[in-house]
Amino acid sequence: MFVSGKSIEYGVDCVSAKGVVFARKNKILLLRKADGKWDLPGGKRENGEGVYDCLVRETYEETGLKVDAAEWLGKLRRLRSDGSQILKAVFVCQLECEPKKSLITLSKEHIEGEFFGMTKISDLALTEEYANVISLAAQKVGILSNSPSHIQ
Repeated sequence: MFVSGKSIEYGVDCVSAKGVVFARKNKILLLRKADGKWDLPGGKRENGEGVYDCLVRETYEETGLKVDAAEWLGKLRRLRSDGSQILKAVFVCQLECEPKKSLITLSKEHIEGEFFGMTKISDLALTEEYANVISLAAQKVGILSNSPSHIQ
């Protein structure tokens, strides 16, 4: 579930940060996991770390790229099979680099990284949750004019 708003709730088991990362405002950086699914850069927050700092650190660790700017987008909340909750803070991020695959230095967490235009996103193995967040972020930066109707 995607929830808009700036408050981060700390009564959950895990807080992580994810970024919809745009290079030059028209290409989105995605990372492919070993299971074939595409992922947003970001990851789990370390003790005492803020979600923005987590986003910057995780994006750099996973890609070798430094986020130049980030703006709050919202949060994703998901229940695990064991009943615990995961809360992900989501940001719209900007890289000032050219959207070239050769600039990406992958960590061991992913098998591929690539920059995609919005027209290619629907062809990728993405969770519905991430597809919706990408659409909302693209609307926020002016690439899309309408967000999906099920996002509030």
